[in-house]
Amino acid sequence: MRIKTILNLLLAAILLFTCGCAPTNSDSEQEASALKEMRDSRYVYLTLWSWQVPTAQDAQAYAEKAKECGFTAVDLGVLWSSFEPLRGHFQWEYLDSVVSAFTAAGLKISLQPLLWTEGLSWAGDLALQEQSNGTVYAMEDRGSYLSFTDEKTLSIVENTLQNFALHARSTYADHLTRWGVRLSCFGEFDYSVNEALDYSVSAKDRFYDYLQETYGSWRNLSEARGLLVSSRKDLDSMSLDSVIDACPGDWRRFRQERLFDLLDRMIDVYRSADPSIPVVFSLGTYGNGMNTAYSGVVDLWSAVEEHDVDIVALSFCDGADGDMMLSLITSLTTKRISVEVDGAWALDEGRDVGSFVDLCGKHGVFSLATANFTVEQLNSYQEILSSYPERFSSSGALGDRDPTRAILILSNALAEMRPPKSFDALYGDLWASLSEQGARRVRFVTEDQIASGEISLEGVSTLYCGEIKGSVSVSKAFAEALAKTKTTLRGDLSFRFLDGSSPEGDLKTALAERIQAE
Repeated sequence: MRIKTILNLLLAAILLFTCGCAPTNSDSEQEASALKEMRDSRYVYLTLWSWQVPTAQDAQAYAEKAKECGFTAVDLGVLWSSFEPLRGHFQWEYLDSVVSAFTAAGLKISLQPLLWTEGLSWAGDLALQEQSNGTVYAMEDRGSYLSFTDEKTLSIVENTLQNFALHARSTYADHLTRWGVRLSCFGEFDYSVNEALDYSVSAKDRFYDYLQETYGSWRNLSEARGLLVSSRKDLDSMSLDSVIDACPGDWRRFRQERLFDLLDRMIDVYRSADPSIPVVFSLGTYGNGMNTAYSGVVDLWSAVEEHDVDIVALSFCDGADGDMMLSLITSLTTKRISVEVDGAWALDEGRDVGSFVDLCGKHGVFSLATANFTVEQLNSYQEILSSYPERFSSSGALGDRDPTRAILILSNALAEMRPPKSFDALYGDLWASLSEQGARRVRFVTEDQIASGEISLEGVSTLYCGEIKGSVSVSKAFAEALAKTKTTLRGDLSFRFLDGSSPEGDLKTALAERIQAE
């Protein structure tokens, strides 16, 4: 014991000599304050992918031009194969070299590994998402996608992220503004409702477990969904397609839960590595992908508010009104919002990308990014890009979120339906009318938000449901919350619950009184 004590004292003396002196509380507090101020800054990011900067020299060329254009940080998407070429064997030379090039130029860094299998020689060790015909789904230049229902694969991902986070924390922590994962969910988040995924063995097994747990008995499942099953063997003998056709809402809610399982694992890894670095959740492109949210693949409020993320990131492109999209996301969360606007290809086509930048300033967006530029394109568009920081820095100018104003409800009923692919067909025209073409604030709420008690409907005169009509499935908690208020629900609607049953007695009467057809 005495020898161990002496060795510990010697080690302490060596560390003290090496460092010159131990840091004081004041030094630590100043360092923490400086890091907090850095991470509270409203950065303008240039989004780059690791294949755009294959060498440190490429990173230096980008860094020089990015600084000239007014960018203050780089959001780097790092291909999995670039740092884990063999399973469990990590190589950081490439990542260290390009990050050093950016930070040496005075740019801050956001790091997001890409969980894509492009170039990953050991992808065969992973459970991959399959299409209904049994083939593995893949996208050009991105490879195949992970099945979020396979525990072995999730454990591998968790180990990969742990190693990535620990290395980033130990090597670049003083330069990191945020970290996260670019999730490609069920193929690609933007297009997930258009792909028949995931049909892998693990997905089928987990989904059937989910149905068994949700309904509690085979009789309940059969009555609610019209399936003639009396045992798990009966269910296992059915094709996944036939079960999905009978249970579309259950299938989408199941996929959402798997997505959130992965998100929570990601958050735990990053929080454990360094809780002071903000975690970003990239929702994907809202322009092309709003139908993803409204088809029940993900409930927006649950995604952004019920999970321990600091920043919610989304992207703009064609297909939806930017003002409406920002009204939507700012209605559903008080967390920081990061927006990525279209890059060089949109400017090449003469699109007014600057107007999106102005909208981000108007809505008080926290950080801005733009993507898909070559160094030559940065040079060509330097004048307009240089205007982004000033246009973005304007403070939010919208009115308050007065609950007596028009409110659109994002209904879970869409999980049971097959809505049109166009977002405008569901809510766009109604939003434009209620907002007087964007001149005033329209607030959005979700059914889950109301059911949770997160918001009060007291004083809210009317809820609008877009073009949703007919009998729709809702949670009992939502129905009870609506029945207790004086709020009118506009639309030609009747309700059933998620298990297929119908409201009865006083609840049915109260709901009928709340509904007013257009």
